[in-house]
Amino acid sequence: MKTLTDIGYLPPQAVEIETVVLGALLISPEAVFEVADLLTAESFYKDENQKIFQSIIDLERQNKKIDILTVTEQLRKNKHLDEVGGALYIAQLTERIASASHIRQHSLIVAEKYLKRQLISIGAELQKQSYDESIDIADSLEYADKSLTELTIGKSAENAISVGNSMNQVIDELEKIQNKDSAITGIPSGLTTLDRITGGWQNSDLVILAARPSMGKSAIMLKWGKEAASMGFPVLLFSLEMSHKQLSKRLLAGEIEAEPRTLNSKLPNYLWDSISTHLGKFSDMPLYMDDRSGLTIWDVKATARRMVRKYGIKLIILDYLQLMVHKDKSQNREQEISTISRGLKGIAKELDIPVIALSQLNRQVETRGGFKRPMLADLRESGAIEQDADIVIFLNRPKKYGFDEFDDKESTSTTCYQGNTAYEVAELIIAKHRNGSTCMMKITHNEEMTAIEDYHRPIEEPELRNYYEKEVENEF
Repeated sequence: MKTLTDIGYLPPQAVEIETVVLGALLISPEAVFEVADLLTAESFYKDENQKIFQSIIDLERQNKKIDILTVTEQLRKNKHLDEVGGALYIAQLTERIASASHIRQHSLIVAEKYLKRQLISIGAELQKQSYDESIDIADSLEYADKSLTELTIGKSAENAISVGNSMNQVIDELEKIQNKDSAITGIPSGLTTLDRITGGWQNSDLVILAARPSMGKSAIMLKWGKEAASMGFPVLLFSLEMSHKQLSKRLLAGEIEAEPRTLNSKLPNYLWDSISTHLGKFSDMPLYMDDRSGLTIWDVKATARRMVRKYGIKLIILDYLQLMVHKDKSQNREQEISTISRGLKGIAKELDIPVIALSQLNRQVETRGGFKRPMLADLRESGAIEQDADIVIFLNRPKKYGFDEFDDKESTSTTCYQGNTAYEVAELIIAKHRNGSTCMMKITHNEEMTAIEDYHRPIEEPELRNYYEKEVENEF
């Protein structure tokens, strides 16, 4: 029966069950993983309970112990302890709880009440819009569709899948691959030799592209993003270093075969003609750029979820990992990067799309002897990057270090097939490949025009191991 208050019906709620859930979490902290897919702080009706639950989640994210004392301290730290009723209220939450055995059933009730409150809120807003003659009906319908989708697409109550159902999905994928004309099963990179090794970027994979500064990581990133988008795969690009205008200038410059700096000054007529010819290519290209700085892993995750729903994003690229921020000041930088790395892998898994993240390498690469080829140990600030990544690719340009020849006596420069332009020969090294082989391949790179193209056959194992052995012998 609905309860009528002075201002109308009381919203659906289950405050007593909310306290039972919180009490269960305090006596059995591991139960937080049983409710993580059902509840957020907003799921709780009572404001005090929202703050307590958020404190529990904050502690879990920081990998800290969860009990009455730590939750009380976290609330005190957040200046919410008095608002929730003090330490006494926290202690009282566990008085009626013997175990957390029914926490999932109780959490489902709390989640259901929250969804009902959300439906009421959506309905009230739609009613308000419907009476407002200035609001277009199409806008109201879009609001209704978007709001209801956000509710229904939310966290499922059951995530496990039987091996039989999983196997059926695998067979379906294999049949689709069999019927394709191309051997590329994932999203193409635009580099033939790379696609042959990886099969294209695969769903749920975290790919790390790492190099020292000014090696051309961003140029390769743009090539991969543009190639995927031009093939009809919607791409979301997070650029923490360059603005969206700078990225667009680079894309346009590459298309008209001009240096990006050319677009910062008055253009000759022939370039305007070239721009007019090529501009239409970008008008409907499904490449979306987010150039906000100071993003956290939670910002990236929230934006990615929203963009997947809205635009069907199939590939996420982030430039670059070390520029992300982490709000937990109790962690050192290596721990922060580990958290960010795990978070990116989690996004790839949850959304079932490839995530490519650019990463810096530490300085010891430049003190190494020989051709200074990077190794997995060179990943900057965290070994967790290597652990979380499915593929780790290094970009190496020996010419940047003054080498005119590779160790196979081949020149580090070439005249490319595009006119008489001098191109530098660089290396892409797949140093880790969870589901395939490692290898090294050569590419052509024109720094001024940010142009990246195929060049040579890949050098595969065990040849790649031999290259690394020579590098180690020549170190220092």
